[in-house]
Amino acid sequence: MQADAGLVSQPQRHDVVGKHIGMVIQFAVGQLPAAVPDRAPVRRPVRLCLAHRTRPLSPHRPLARGNTPSQDLQEAKHGDAAFIPHGTNLPEPRPAKKIPQLGLTPNKYVLFVGRLVPEKGVHYLCEAFSQIDTDMTLALVGGLSFSQGYVDILKKYESDRIRLLDYVFGESLEELWSNAYCVVQPSTMEGLSIALLEALSYGRCVLISDIPENMEVAEECSMNFKSKDVPDLKAKLERLIREPELVRSFGDRARHHILQHYSWDNVAESTAQLYRQLVVRK
Repeated sequence: MQADAGLVSQPQRHDVVGKHIGMVIQFAVGQLPAAVPDRAPVRRPVRLCLAHRTRPLSPHRPLARGNTPSQDLQEAKHGDAAFIPHGTNLPEPRPAKKIPQLGLTPNKYVLFVGRLVPEKGVHYLCEAFSQIDTDMTLALVGGLSFSQGYVDILKKYESDRIRLLDYVFGESLEELWSNAYCVVQPSTMEGLSIALLEALSYGRCVLISDIPENMEVAEECSMNFKSKDVPDLKAKLERLIREPELVRSFGDRARHHILQHYSWDNVAESTAQLYRQLVVRK
């Protein structure tokens, strides 16, 4: 986004630049703290930036093509960059105690969680779901973000089968994740989606659009459809509804994937490993 590009293009102004969706440590300018016990000075300056990233630390691997943060940094020619992903927990699933009040039945609804803005692609999901003959419900959990016109468009799809639930928080949201039949992430652009990480952490089968940002996170443990393609989205969602065994298989792989690649233990170890590479003993 424009504001992000402004931060990256003027690194000399910042020792640490913060964003909510991950961590980038860029070898550009700035220094590590001077008071590091029994350590020699760093061989070269380092810059700490918080940005989005979707795989564990691997500073020397070739970069995949696509509009991802690693690609953006390299194309901007701000030096070598090492990436550390945002982490998440592995929560305990919650039994359905509150969601019946929302008109939902456990394991009988398809879930979307996020802001209701055009780039989230919710209108594609509504159009596809409205064409499917099923007793499932589509639950859209989220609210407007300076996007009243877009929300008004989505409300035209609202019915007993397609529910707009506004923002949901706390235990109720945990119940929604825990008891969804599957989750759909139809975004046309993303950073690192925290909603996607949370869906996987709850062991949900996730149907994702095939944009690079989603595929980097979940290609190994989810089904995908061609972004903005309503017929393909409809076909893939129909298959998941027809095949509960396939849904369970993706769900089992999802939690294992999070544990391997996005646990806070892995994030901490990757951060420590990078500092060990940068700081040399006398």
